[in-house]
Amino acid sequence: MITLNQLKHTLVNWFKSHGQINDVYYLTDFDFNSERHIKYRGVNITYQESNLQGDFINHLYTVVIADLVEFDNPEMQDEIHSDSLQIAEDFFAWLQTQYDFDFTITSSVQPFIDDTADRAVGVSFTIELAVARDNNVCQIPSDN
Repeated sequence: MITLNQLKHTLVNWFKSHGQINDVYYLTDFDFNSERHIKYRGVNITYQESNLQGDFINHLYTVVIADLVEFDNPEMQDEIHSDSLQIAEDFFAWLQTQYDFDFTITSSVQPFIDDTADRAVGVSFTIELAVARDNNVCQIPSDN
């Protein structure tokens, strides 16, 4: 069984190895939006929750892929949305080839435009990764 910490490192390392990504974070939305030292194009992965379902535990994450657009060049938004969607497609393709977890192939990719000082543009989506549960009571730390 792959742990939540191992999943975190696997996901972060994949984005760090992608040639179009400069910075990767694993933060809550609030902390990511507060971060002021992002080297764009940036990615944030937010762990949402885990659900038990039979012999599996399903982990949900929200992924944001963002870049900056200049105020005097708003037509770049389409270019950034297109590039961000392609990176998401690369990620989905990679997820489907993994053996440590199953990728539930249903995701809605939502474009966004952040009109705050950063003027970040990109896409966000939620993924669900199913990991087989280890139902072995002999592995439970116990004094008995």
